[in-house]
Formats: sequence, C-alpha cells, structure tokens
Amino acid sequence: MSQSAEEAEDNRFDDGVTKIFLYAYGQIGGSESLRSLLRYFVSSASENVTDDEIKEIHKIVTNIKNNDESRDRYMTLHEMIQFEKEESYDEGIEQGIKIYTSSLREYNITDEHILNSITRNFGISKDKAMELMAQVTVN
Repeated sequence: MSQSAEEAEDNRFDDGVTKIFLYAYGQIGGSESLRSLLRYFVSSASENVTDDEIKEIHKIVTNIKNNDESRDRYMTLHEMIQFEKEESYDEGIEQGIKIYTSSLREYNITDEHILNSITRNFGISKDKAMELMAQVTVN
C-alpha cells in the first residue's frame, strides 16, 4: 500500500457523496491532528488521547465500552463473532463434562475420581466441576 496522501483520481463515484479513504498507518500527508485521530482509531487507548477533541471521543468510547447495552449495540462483527465463539466453546465444554460425568458414573467410577479427572483434563476449577457434576442426574 502506498503511504502517500495523494488523491487517486480513478476512485471517483457518481453518487453525489464524497468518500475519503484514509490509511491509518501512513506517514506522509495529512495534518498532525488527523494523524493523531487515526492513531486513536487504530487503538482507542488513553495513551493515544492527544487533544481535547480526541479526549471527548475517548470519553464516549469508554462509556460505550463500560455500558453493557451500548457495548452490545456497537460491537463490531469481529467482536460479536469472537464473543459467540468463546461462549459456544464454554457451553460445549460444560456439555462435554456432563456427558463425561454421566458416562463414567455408568461404569461406577466414584465422583471423587471423576472430579479429579475433570479438573486435570478440562482445566477448570474444582468448584465449577462440582457444579456441573451436580447437574447430572443419576440413572
């Protein structure tokens, strides 16, 4: 990618809308305030707040990140997919532990051995393992 701020004449559209494409990692062109804003867009961290305008934006971003309802509305698609993936993984592990517990109980393996096996093989806490085992009904 070019690091120039030059306008590409062949990127004009006949829709009456002005579109601006910015390369956030570019080093050439643009004002310092624009470069500061782009640095903040790349990483919305407090160390990238360099002026009052970005400070206001940072305040809004921080409020959204800290508000569950707003955060959910403004999550990026990537963040939503990652969240769902993690949640699905956790649900799968829990379901697997329940099936594992049920299967071992059918072979009269003691709950103590099952608990030790779960904590060792699934890498979850003893309390969480006991909670999941308690949800498995004995046949």
